Amino acid sequence: MNIYFLLSFRFLKAVRRGVLSFLSLFSIVGITLGVSSLIIVIGIMSGFKKEIENRLLRFTPHISIIPLNQNLKFEEIKEKIKLKDGVKDVKEYIILKTIVKASDKMDGVLLKAVDNLYSDMRKTIISGSDDIKNGVLIGKGLAQKLNVVDGDTIEVYSVSNFVPYKLKISGIVDAGIYDINEHFIMTSIENIRKLGNFPISGIEVYLNEPNEAQKLSDDLRRHFENVSIFTWIDLNRNLFSALELEKLGMFIVLLLITIVASFNIISTLFILSEQKSYDIAILRVFGFKSKDVIIVFLIIGSIIGLMGILGGILLGFIISFLITGLKIIRLQPEIYFIDYIPIKSTLLDYLIISFFAFLIVFLFSIIPSLRISKLKIRDVLK
Repeated sequence: MNIYFLLSFRFLKAVRRGVLSFLSLFSIVGITLGVSSLIIVIGIMSGFKKEIENRLLRFTPHISIIPLNQNLKFEEIKEKIKLKDGVKDVKEYIILKTIVKASDKMDGVLLKAVDNLYSDMRKTIISGSDDIKNGVLIGKGLAQKLNVVDGDTIEVYSVSNFVPYKLKISGIVDAGIYDINEHFIMTSIENIRKLGNFPISGIEVYLNEPNEAQKLSDDLRRHFENVSIFTWIDLNRNLFSALELEKLGMFIVLLLITIVASFNIISTLFILSEQKSYDIAILRVFGFKSKDVIIVFLIIGSIIGLMGILGGILLGFIISFLITGLKIIRLQPEIYFIDYIPIKSTLLDYLIISFFAFLIVFLFSIIPSLRISKLKIRDVLK
């Protein structure tokens, strides 16, 4: 075994006793809590963002094109967009503010009409079918408020003319997003035309890769005039920016826990140096240099830190697994978009957290190591 590691492990045996035992244990526990907290919180922030993205993308077009006047040739624009690389589907749509009624219950909702459903929307249907040509899809929360199920009939009123139109409920969807579940109905453009001669509200574009939306939208802006073009990222930019800012803030705050815990490593190494000062002096007499002493105590500090980091990784992983697997923490969906806490930690997250934690431990080990290396042999051996 390397002489540095041999001496480090020998000196560490003294850490098991008395005050040193308490300080080192306090350091390890503190670092463990700091690292595990970082893993859990960063995982929650990443998982929360990813879960919201996935749920939004089921119902939010990747690119929305809204006409600034009604003289646009929608079919021509659609055909040109379909020729672009990465485009999966292009649809016209109509959005209306409506009132729905079932028996004696009423509610205000947004009605969206399209020619056919985007494939990801079909995955959210929890009962009934996706037949919007002969009926309507409604959100789960709205169905509960109106006390209806698939197969029932509702009356739809346009707020512009308040003429009722009866539609059969084809299916009920659970989008996983409160606003959609509570205030959403969808049918075909053919059906909505029976309610009134409403103009096309815009064109929605779906891509193979949603993250390519910004690039394609920039290209479309150069080719089409008299339209406003928005990506799903544009529409949710404030939300995602806030999540990233909160993630950074939580990382910094929780990193302070690791920093505070690392102060105990300084105390541990100082006390250990006092106890082992005679041994260090003897080693110096036999040719041990100052840099050798520094290396030994850096290794000791790093070992204590690594024990805390590994403990934090294990604890963080276990708690994250339990929270995600059992969904033991529930949220209010009307406030947080989703009804449980998702945790998605990547290998990169673990590596970054471990790196910064070890860097802090290593830097805090340098201070006492430098002081110990300046120990005067003559004074110790008197």
